[in-house]
Amino acid sequence: MAAPEQVTPHSITDIPAMSPQQRKLAAGGSVWSAYKKLVVGEGSWPFFVWYELLMLGLSGIPGVAGLGARALFYPALFGRCQSRPAIGRGVSIRNPRRMRLGRKVMIDDYCAFDVRDGGVIELGSYVSIGRFSMIVSKNAPIKLGDAVNVSSYCRLGSQSGIEIGASTLIAAYAYIGAGNHQEGTEDMPIIERPMQARGGVRIGSNCWIGTHSTVLDGVTIGEGAIVGAHSFVRHDVEPYTAVAGTPAKVIRKLQ
Repeated sequence: MAAPEQVTPHSITDIPAMSPQQRKLAAGGSVWSAYKKLVVGEGSWPFFVWYELLMLGLSGIPGVAGLGARALFYPALFGRCQSRPAIGRGVSIRNPRRMRLGRKVMIDDYCAFDVRDGGVIELGSYVSIGRFSMIVSKNAPIKLGDAVNVSSYCRLGSQSGIEIGASTLIAAYAYIGAGNHQEGTEDMPIIERPMQARGGVRIGSNCWIGTHSTVLDGVTIGEGAIVGAHSFVRHDVEPYTAVAGTPAKVIRKLQ
């Protein structure tokens, strides 16, 4: 009879290349602690339980009853909330104490807010976030000025920061803050290389970012500028200038 196969204990070194976030989850430890850190950061266990109860009981309630209940109870989750917000169904909020909301913020159904590793999300007064849009802050703040309007299916995410001025319109499917992994040696898989940090994205007030546009990390877009639909913006855009294309080029001056 053949000898029984020797089973060696599982080790983190046996796992293939992965991102830092994946490696944290794979490193072991309590599943509950890992989940708590993901959804509420360093908050206490009582706060975590309160958060879970609110998400379970209120997140999926439709209609005006759901809007009213979330407007009443959700503000206590945030680091700051100046008035009762209008929050739709199925909105995912991770680390809410690192979020700050102004007056009369409107968040449509199934949006996602994810704050990690010391990041901050600040939404000014009268900000509107469209359905299925996502804002992800890692290590650096994301700040939306008063009356910024983010349409549906957008992604605002950065490890270097994003700041958008008042009354700027972000059309559907835009991607703001896109970054690249650093170049490295061949023995370091791309997925494990750190992200490049190029100083974040700055978009002035009264701008219009067209549908399906991508704005790379490190880009500054001046006040009153327009970015045409399906544009790829990798260089700064001067104030009151219209750009379009892949890569985006100046079309005309607006003043």
